[in-house]
Amino acid sequence: MKRSSILKQLTKLKGTRVDEGWQAAVRSATVPGPIGIAQKEEYARLSPHMAATMRIFFDIENSLGNYIADVDGNVFLDAFSQISSATLGYNHPAVLAACESNEMKNFMANRPAMGYFPHSKFPQQLEQTLMRCAPPGMDGVTTMMCGSCSNENAFKTVFKAWMNRERGTDEVSDAECNAANFNKGEGNKLSIMSFTGAFHGRTFGCASCTNTRGRIKVDIPLLDFPIVDHPQLRYPLDQHAAENEAEESRCLEQVRHVIKERAKAGKPVAGMIIEPIQAEGGDRTASDSFYRRLRNICLEENVYFIVDEVQTGAGVSGKWWAHEHWGLETPPDVVTFAKKMQAAGFYYRKSLNSNWGPTIFNTFVGDPARLVILDSVLNVNEAEDLTAKAADVGDYVKSEILALSEKYGDIANVRGRGTLVAWDHPTMAARDKVVGDAMKEGLLLGGCGNQSIRLRPSLTFDKSHADEFLHLFEKTLEQ
Repeated sequence: MKRSSILKQLTKLKGTRVDEGWQAAVRSATVPGPIGIAQKEEYARLSPHMAATMRIFFDIENSLGNYIADVDGNVFLDAFSQISSATLGYNHPAVLAACESNEMKNFMANRPAMGYFPHSKFPQQLEQTLMRCAPPGMDGVTTMMCGSCSNENAFKTVFKAWMNRERGTDEVSDAECNAANFNKGEGNKLSIMSFTGAFHGRTFGCASCTNTRGRIKVDIPLLDFPIVDHPQLRYPLDQHAAENEAEESRCLEQVRHVIKERAKAGKPVAGMIIEPIQAEGGDRTASDSFYRRLRNICLEENVYFIVDEVQTGAGVSGKWWAHEHWGLETPPDVVTFAKKMQAAGFYYRKSLNSNWGPTIFNTFVGDPARLVILDSVLNVNEAEDLTAKAADVGDYVKSEILALSEKYGDIANVRGRGTLVAWDHPTMAARDKVVGDAMKEGLLLGGCGNQSIRLRPSLTFDKSHADEFLHLFEKTLEQ
């Protein structure tokens, strides 16, 4: 069916809830219940490291919209959306229709190794999906498998561009290739700068730029990549303007100092990566002015600027890309994505499009089936104006949580953009208890940082869902 016809059909459905009439309901005495506990024991026997982090066994068939069911028959209002990756919620009719298409069936049955054998319509598929929603100023896109490998390959792209610029040519010599085979060479001096509280993934390069939990890095021989201070803002923002400005200026001065010092030491910073909102690190952010000034430092110091939109992209901030709020005069050099985009990869400017050869490569280089899903997501977003809705719903939720913070003393630092809303509790133990108690009330929340809770609902999370969330959350606090 042509996109125009699909959009007309979706527009007719605008304002209707896929999960109309649903609500949270916990039926088992414990969460997980007896079936879930038994399955967890079997899971732990087969894969103990994965079982250690599980919360519930997800009943896919019996979940709908913003409600996730488990194997014990419990139904939860899901404000965490598969760690911020369920774009339209569960079993959305537009997504299910996309999965029934011949295109999807062909890609699932005949998955192409796209580095060598891209399917015949792949350029058109990229144009109608990823370039359709590309961040302003981006010239190209490369698909990948997940957020970590998107960031990892973005780093490699930056390193290649930096060395090509330094040597004045895209060509590399046999001597350079031979040295690289033994992990030697000029590229070894380069690094990526990141920030305290950052989380960019668990592969070697990404873990070297991650600063959230030592537990995921301990015992791993990581790279000599500099980590500088991220501003720690005080809230409410309007009451701490002078202090926050001083904090941001201090961090920017440190950024410039470290770049210059490493250049003097022969260990130049080739790129810098930052999240618009530090998700795993506690939903920390800075002012739009801070990011504009940071971008300017990168331009002045010839450092490539990477924006990690893995958790903040796809409309949830009230714009399709959260960094669009910054008002940059010069766009980023690279923007990485995954999660709610369904597909993963990175966008880039033309200046980085040179001599990648086999460096940016793997067997599948993404998944065209995921782009079929993304196409359906973009259609629904356009027809129902979900990005604008996320801004309105997020503002409403944030204002109501601010009201709750005045009633309950253990909520502080309410913050957010769109539905990327977060707040703090006094301690990690207090935060974890709230998250656990909320599950008993039928509400799924996500913890982050040392003592924060973050909301990560789907794009279809509307005011009625927000009201149920607020009811369940206050009920949890009353316990």
